[in-house]
Amino acid sequence: MTKLLRHYVREIILAEAAERRSNASVYRDIERSQGFFKFNGSRLTLIDPASRPFAGLAPEEIDQLFVGMIETAGYQVIGTVPPGVAVDGRVFSNAYNTYKVVHSPSSNLPNEDETPHYITFGMRFSAAESIQFSALHEEISKLVGPDKTDPILVWNGAEFVEVDDADRVGGSGAKADVNLMRNGQPVIGISLKNLALGKASDMQQWGGLSGSQEHPEVKAFIDDVKQALRDGAGNKFWRPIGDQALKEKAVWGPAGGQVDVIVAGTIPMLEVSLDAVGESSSRRYKISVGIGRGGVGGVWYRVDGKLPDGPLDPVLFTRPEKKKNLGGLTGQRGGIFPIGLATSSSTTKQI
Repeated sequence: MTKLLRHYVREIILAEAAERRSNASVYRDIERSQGFFKFNGSRLTLIDPASRPFAGLAPEEIDQLFVGMIETAGYQVIGTVPPGVAVDGRVFSNAYNTYKVVHSPSSNLPNEDETPHYITFGMRFSAAESIQFSALHEEISKLVGPDKTDPILVWNGAEFVEVDDADRVGGSGAKADVNLMRNGQPVIGISLKNLALGKASDMQQWGGLSGSQEHPEVKAFIDDVKQALRDGAGNKFWRPIGDQALKEKAVWGPAGGQVDVIVAGTIPMLEVSLDAVGESSSRRYKISVGIGRGGVGGVWYRVDGKLPDGPLDPVLFTRPEKKKNLGGLTGQRGGIFPIGLATSSSTTKQI
């Protein structure tokens, strides 16, 4: 083999090795080595969120499974980046762990001075509402039949209303995650809160502050956060809310866009309702939900005038988050969160 040909072959081998070391090729290797996740161009996401492949597993058990998938694909984990933590100025995910990986020594690939790759499995929050919606939609579909000519009656907090379908809503600014439908029109708006482990810290915020920054309590909170940051008193703060109307807006949504029901827990279900004399009716149903091991969750109706309380009590809360802005504070996220989430970190301070 001539010197020129050897050089050419070497360049091809190095180019192929470089390609294999790219993040996309690592994702593809992991994608091919298991049957739960697919690569969507930026992270691994569940092929079928409704399958709930990790239901009932503790976070540390899921973590072990992900590490096993990475190792099966020929890589080793050399570190874990928690949600919201930046590496060289980049936050890979605000919701999931990211795994720092290199080729396994047994992969027979050159790994001298290999640049680590960062791999994220998008599973918990992205899939949660899809799983919850699918469970509700499938149950309604079975009850009403394919032609939807035999609607069921579902309790909206005040009365039973006819329902023949469920529609996924979601999207920016939408308070409802699911609408129960009749003849193509929404009749019950539902906000789904995924509490997989039965803890308030499972869910995200009740609502943002973009439309409430002139509210006296919100304004005072932001001013005090600015002062606390200047004083070096930390970067995570919370405060109780005194104004019931502010809480209600965060939980139910603004006027004209309010939901009828909050469903917080694992999988929503339809329970056959009892009539006035205690007998069941095959066409009358109430919404119920599974509760995780932590015991937090339930179903709340707006017309009852009661808000979720205890660990789910809405409070003002702020924490550092890249690209967010709280009243001019760049890199600080603020909102109305459940108190159980706001106080889940020992470094969060009440101000």
